[in-house]
Amino acid sequence: MSDTAVTIFYPGYIQIINRKPNGWFQSCDELFKLSDREFDWANREQYFGLTKGRILTELFRKYQGKLGYYLVHLAKQEYHYCGMELEDVQQKLWDIGITRRDPVERSDG
Repeated sequence: MSDTAVTIFYPGYIQIINRKPNGWFQSCDELFKLSDREFDWANREQYFGLTKGRILTELFRKYQGKLGYYLVHLAKQEYHYCGMELEDVQQKLWDIGITRRDPVERSDG
């Protein structure tokens, strides 16, 4: 499936990174903000005491630089390999309980 057909909504403490043969790329397009406060979306890892270098070092150490998409939980400093497609990122978000398949579904049953 083509990545261009996939839209993923996720909280600001999640960072999606794509490892391609020619390097690492941060995947993020800000659609809207829930606040009018200034926020440096592209460098949000700094708010959690992390750096881009540290994140990439951890991803490489844990997954040996495998190609594909990664999900970083900045607040918990957790690192996940998702797979080669954006659909794999959505599945990982569901698997770890960050988002729901049906966004209007109530979490309390």
